[in-house]
Amino acid sequence: MKLTIEKLTQLSAQDRIDLGKIWQDMRYQPALKNEINSENVLFVARFNERLLAACWVKLSGNKAIITDFMVREVTRRRGVGHYLLTQCLCAYPDITHWQAISLSAEENGYDVAHAFLTHHQFSPSPQSDLYVLNNSL
Repeated sequence: MKLTIEKLTQLSAQDRIDLGKIWQDMRYQPALKNEINSENVLFVARFNERLLAACWVKLSGNKAIITDFMVREVTRRRGVGHYLLTQCLCAYPDITHWQAISLSAEENGYDVAHAFLTHHQFSPSPQSDLYVLNNSL
């Protein structure tokens, strides 16, 4: 099967189970309760009918914020996160200001999240957990 990136409009029972595995850390529990709508979009990476990664994109005019970006631990370092992020950005060519909410420097996993975002041209902002896409300034 091929890895696909999807913008979900509704969740199946299996999708909910898979998202629970993706966002199993307590800090991501609110992400499991978000409502999908035109301003709060859920993107997922699917392989063999299972979700491997997910993120929310919150839209507002010409701005977008990526939140709760997570790849299942067993799937990391295989390009899934890269594919998910690039497809999110491509899905909205009219967005001129992209931001990403990441882990704060005090949180476990900050170094990996920071390296991932900076590799994809996001820069840290003065706010400790906020990154801005360089070409969207």
